[in-house]
Amino acid sequence: MNSKNSFDYHGLTNCSMKSVPIGNGDLGANVWVMQGSICLLLSKTDAFSELHRLLKTGYIKLEFSNIVFDDELDISLSLDNGILSISNSEINLKVWVDAFSPVYNIDILPKKPIDCSLKIINYRSLPLTLECNDRSNYQLNHKEDEDIGIDCTESADAIFSVSENTIGQYHHNEKSLYDFSLEHQGLFDYPNKCDALSDYTFGFLAKSDCMTVCDNGLKTKSPQNSINIKIQSISLKGKNIDLWKEQISNFPSCNLDNHKKYWNEKFKQTYIDIDNSSFDKFSEGFACQRYLNICSGRGKYPIKFNGSIFTCQASPHYENENFDYRNWGGYYWCQNTRLIYWSFLYSGDFEMMKPFFDLYISNLDFCKFRTKKYFGHNGAFYPETMSIFATYADVNYGWKRKGLATNEIENTYVRWHFNGTLEIAFMMLKYYTYSNDINYFNESCLPFIFETLTFFKEHFKVQNNKMLIEPTSSLETWQNCVNDTPTIAGIMAVCQLILELDLDDKNLNVLCDHLLKIVPEIPLKKKLFKTFIAPYEKNYEHKRNCENPELYTIFPFDLFKIGTPDIKIGINTYKNRKEKASNGWQQHSIQAAMLGLYKDAKKEVRKNYENTNSKCIFPSFYGPNYDWLPDSDNGNVANIALTQMLVQNDKDNIYILPAWDKSISVNFRLPIINNFITVSYVAFNEPKIEFDKPENRKVVFNGNVKS
Repeated sequence: MNSKNSFDYHGLTNCSMKSVPIGNGDLGANVWVMQGSICLLLSKTDAFSELHRLLKTGYIKLEFSNIVFDDELDISLSLDNGILSISNSEINLKVWVDAFSPVYNIDILPKKPIDCSLKIINYRSLPLTLECNDRSNYQLNHKEDEDIGIDCTESADAIFSVSENTIGQYHHNEKSLYDFSLEHQGLFDYPNKCDALSDYTFGFLAKSDCMTVCDNGLKTKSPQNSINIKIQSISLKGKNIDLWKEQISNFPSCNLDNHKKYWNEKFKQTYIDIDNSSFDKFSEGFACQRYLNICSGRGKYPIKFNGSIFTCQASPHYENENFDYRNWGGYYWCQNTRLIYWSFLYSGDFEMMKPFFDLYISNLDFCKFRTKKYFGHNGAFYPETMSIFATYADVNYGWKRKGLATNEIENTYVRWHFNGTLEIAFMMLKYYTYSNDINYFNESCLPFIFETLTFFKEHFKVQNNKMLIEPTSSLETWQNCVNDTPTIAGIMAVCQLILELDLDDKNLNVLCDHLLKIVPEIPLKKKLFKTFIAPYEKNYEHKRNCENPELYTIFPFDLFKIGTPDIKIGINTYKNRKEKASNGWQQHSIQAAMLGLYKDAKKEVRKNYENTNSKCIFPSFYGPNYDWLPDSDNGNVANIALTQMLVQNDKDNIYILPAWDKSISVNFRLPIINNFITVSYVAFNEPKIEFDKPENRKVVFNGNVKS
């Protein structure tokens, strides 16, 4: 990074691991330069196969006559313009994905006329039967001798052209695993079936006015002084592939100035600039991870925690260069996905939180049906590991069903893991307080919140006027316990905030008031005259994972943090935590920042920002850690923590630099509740503070209230 909003690299990149990402929120591409070609690995946020794997939409190579790329090559990605530039003494290229249309633009300006060819590398030219242990098909993993009742084969892609100057590729799902999953999980009688993946087509179409079709690609008709290639990529539900071809043939116009303005405004809206060379990784890491989020955050479905749309490693299972691999497959893990969306909240990119919310909101009716069928009561629960239509990953629901009731889940890691929806409900409430998006919150979020709370009210019995939360799991770590802390903290945080906001919803307010009366107290324990938070009240099994569930009272649920009366209990608990692993989805840095523990927060944030894969060149290609490359959790955990080191706030106070070394100068612009704050701080001086809107809350710096 040569400047705070530019990534620069000198030399060849040679392989996909050294690719540079570009995107527009829905479409993406990994771009790398080899000696004889420029490669683009195309992707889209909703390119799900019939087996619910998120596939690449295509792989293309650009080749040029009489030009060989060598180490005298400059690659520059302008984060705040959304443009990738590639140049040497013979040629200049600009690659950008229009911010307002589903079109890639490749602008080629050679120093003298050249020929250019575009070649499609269709590594899905034949149907692919996935191996039973292929982790990119995790949802259907099984033993080799097991017959699970579904054919794990994906259809082949087809190459097509609609005119002499176009060439493209598409994947069409004639069927999907939707009906199989409903049947397997005892839910085939759901009356409002909606299979989003069958009869579904996605792909791309490349077009250039100065090129013509040649084999599986395009080639210039004659040497050219300038070449423009446009690649449109869309998806469409429907049996008629010709209709998809008709729509993709209609290229919208692209305006580079409007595109640049979009990106420029994004990086003016939110920034962190630390004036100290030892913190260069912090400023760089924050900007690059946020850029990566914006590149993939406006699609129909949420960002995948295990690689987003920028996975760049070929599958270990197949001989040809197949780029559709990601560990843990195409389903959504709530505990992993949520971290990306807390990051959007604290960077002020509120509109990009909606795909995550909508995944759950759109499946509310189905989840109410399943709750009634599985448990015989009202409300809605969602699996921790979930498809886009809210079914369990079938491998987690289990293949060995003999002796199990329909509502019994074979996988113990997710069997009683219900509390993720409480965190989503709390995030929705925080979204409302930060964005003031009243209509979306009232129409879409409130029904989800009500049904979530109703589930917890009706699912657990009450003894001695207190809810008995059993059976339950305290995250994945303690899988059979009583009164797990994350569930208790979630109910408290959600209900307290709802009543604090005084929402115009009598039924919801009555429900919250009731739950606060019956929810158990946070489990506490004492040792050497100190009080600590426990992960549960009672436990029946040994430890299974490496989480600290007791610290969910700090983040995400805000019960013990700066500005709360019992922050010392939170600090005691943090310092006494058993799990201290770093990177990936580990969230110690966030919790340390929210407790004002600067040294711990700084150490953990630095570990995350320095966790770039050694084979990659783009700073935010972290991991794979627990999941896959690039690890979306790793960078977003660091981004959340860094924002909380700089500013925290509640309904009464705004805390400036609450977990910051006051010898380090910093400028930042970040969101707070219903506002944005801009701070310019020079070491050992009073900060200069501006708000977008007038503020009535107290501003606290160094423990003192500023006037």
